Amino acid sequence: MKQRTEKKRQTIPLQIFKGHEKCVTTVAWTADGISCLSGALDGTVRVWNIQTGCCDRIICTQGGVKDLAVSPDGRFAVGTDKTGAPVWNIRTGECLRTFSNQLGDVSCVAWAPDGKLVIVGSVGEIRIWELSTGKCRTVITGLDNQLTSVAVSPDGRFVLSADQYDMLTLCEFTTGRRLWRVGNFDKWRLTLPDCGGEFCKHQDAGGSGPSSGGGGQYVAFGREGSVALAGNRDGTLLLWEIPSGKLLETLPAIQGEVLCVAICPDARRGLSGGRDGVLRLWDLTSHRCIREMAVQGAVITSVAVSPDGRYVLSGGSDKDVHLWKLPRPIRAT
Repeated sequence: MKQRTEKKRQTIPLQIFKGHEKCVTTVAWTADGISCLSGALDGTVRVWNIQTGCCDRIICTQGGVKDLAVSPDGRFAVGTDKTGAPVWNIRTGECLRTFSNQLGDVSCVAWAPDGKLVIVGSVGEIRIWELSTGKCRTVITGLDNQLTSVAVSPDGRFVLSADQYDMLTLCEFTTGRRLWRVGNFDKWRLTLPDCGGEFCKHQDAGGSGPSSGGGGQYVAFGREGSVALAGNRDGTLLLWEIPSGKLLETLPAIQGEVLCVAICPDARRGLSGGRDGVLRLWDLTSHRCIREMAVQGAVITSVAVSPDGRYVLSGGSDKDVHLWKLPRPIRAT
């Protein structure tokens, strides 16, 4: 009975960061966990102080922000707008340079583990750029469709991408050689465990919330990369083995489409959010929901776990960023 009560328990956020004028599409933590960033369709990136709740900086972009990633050292952020993938100094807000791809609008970005390379995804291709020189080092082509997410493995050996038609592709980072491709799982979103709480976010949001078209998966490599959590359009969560692609478990269906997922640094718990406005914390061992955090009247489009695994950010159609405290994980006996 205790587990059943805990499963339905709802919490209130520790802090709500207000200021965006349109849907928040992406959230991210800095490496020290002191600050967080949010991007929105209002064409701004905001830098928030977690301790004070104040907005320390507003970075204006050319159009809505679809994706955002913070460098491993926490000094820089790369995002997306109409110009391509601008890179900003987080402390000053200065735009250092802007990367662009040849085949269409930039839709997703990531950093290499050493922080020296920026990965930019667009229509059918990934370009890997040197931050210091602005030169394109590698072009990975043949991905066919508009990419929705891209990530690099912690050892820098692989690049994982997903597109709007639910295809997930793993390639070698240096050569671009395709290793495998899976997909067509009815709009599932995907993330992998990460020591910094990397996240997966719904980037095709528009107006007051995510659009019904142009779905796709969203990916982030984890520290070990042995499992992946995917949120399905029908509300189920799927646990996958990486790199084999074997389906390990299907978690029970919930109300509404899943639009974002994350795995905590301990790799034992995961989070999901979506159209029903509820952020759910899952025990990936027992496959049960152990906590619910509701945002009334909103669609949750993005989620990010803090580097220490104690807190989680969510963003959505209510134009706000919510900060939640996660319960301590129960030690295995």
